[in-house]
Amino acid sequence: MIVKKKTNDLFKPLAQELFSIFKFLKEQDFTGYSATSKLLRENPDHALFQARMDEELEELEGVIAGSHAHTDNQKDDVIFESGQVFYWLCLWALTFDLDNFEKFWTNQLVQEVLSKLTKACQKVDADPKAIFERELALCREKKYLQNYFKQNN
Repeated sequence: MIVKKKTNDLFKPLAQELFSIFKFLKEQDFTGYSATSKLLRENPDHALFQARMDEELEELEGVIAGSHAHTDNQKDDVIFESGQVFYWLCLWALTFDLDNFEKFWTNQLVQEVLSKLTKACQKVDADPKAIFERELALCREKKYLQNYFKQNN
């Protein structure tokens, strides 16, 4: 019997790694270097994070509709906006009771948002993994995260 994986499960390891980085920035004080750490440690505003996620979802819809762009490449813009959505989704979750990845991953809202990101990628023929690969590459460039990557890779 062949078991077909859900599309979201295909990028689950990448999503987990990115989620773990944000959780690390919540647990460790990098407020002098990281706006994310500062938001999660000093101003964990659950409603703000939800609102920012909703704004980014609207921008993602605008990219698909052709009314919003950052570049002249729609695929790149979908990947960028999807990364922004996932970022705010993680911050929202980390200020809610979803700081365990499995709880996060199985949350209904999280799955609905991930489904929207996947559908947006499909509309522009982009691999949803690219969302997380791009964000992880940006994290790897941060000097203050170098020890995190040494310990976790």
